[in-house]
Amino acid sequence: MVTLGGVLLVLSSNWLSVYLAIELPTLSLFILAAQKRG
Repeated sequence: MVTLGGVLLVLSSNWLSVYLAIELPTLSLFILAAQKRG
């Protein structure tokens, strides 16, 4: 997911794509933290 976010950040052409590319790795970190906690 982090790699996909980096690729999307490089290929993004508008601000929505940039935002999603930045949020995608963050979302995966939240999921990992929730799995470790639960």
